[in-house]
Amino acid sequence: MLSPEAEDALHRAPVAAKKGGHATVSVDYVLLCMLDLPAAMEYLRENGLDVTELCNDLEIAASRSLPADRDPDTKSPVPSSGLQRVTQAAILRAQNVAERARQGRFQVEVMTLDLLPLLLEARQ
Repeated sequence: MLSPEAEDALHRAPVAAKKGGHATVSVDYVLLCMLDLPAAMEYLRENGLDVTELCNDLEIAASRSLPADRDPDTKSPVPSSGLQRVTQAAILRAQNVAERARQGRFQVEVMTLDLLPLLLEARQ
């Protein structure tokens, strides 16, 4: 399960990709959609990242690296394999943390800060 913030960013990314004329949702689009989340901004600043520069880099990378959507009737862009891999890794990481905590009843929730470092790492 995703936190509301993480889920919102993942839902806005295909809309941004579609507006950008792309058939695929990349890690870059999800990161762009996370830039307005307070927890993400705090994490980026704490780790010495220039948010303005990152935003510019992400916009350039998204516009150059993805295939154009040649079919205007495409309902929604699909997640790239890299994005699927990162999302799955974040879910597994959250599950492992919860298991180590050994709580009797818990619901695993992937938070923005579970996903953000993996997305940044995937760009490199």
